[in-house]
Amino acid sequence: MIEASIQFGERSGVRFIDTLGDGKDGRVSKTSEGRAVTFFNAPDLYRRESRAYQILLRRNIDEIDGFQIPRLIRCDDGLYAASDEI
Repeated sequence: MIEASIQFGERSGVRFIDTLGDGKDGRVSKTSEGRAVTFFNAPDLYRRESRAYQILLRRNIDEIDGFQIPRLIRCDDGLYAASDEI
């Protein structure tokens, strides 16, 4: 997963400054731009979450029942990574 974060940084020009979480589904890192990038451990997890965020983005949904939904910034299908606002 370290290699994926290096490649993502090179492709998108971001620099990682902190780890926000690490668990069975993957790791979430914070960028110097104040965004979160999730690196998923499995392709199906990545596809499901990125698809959900893309639907919300297309429908301009940013809140559900009072909970803010982070706005999707970028997906990388090759690295199973999704970047969104914190």
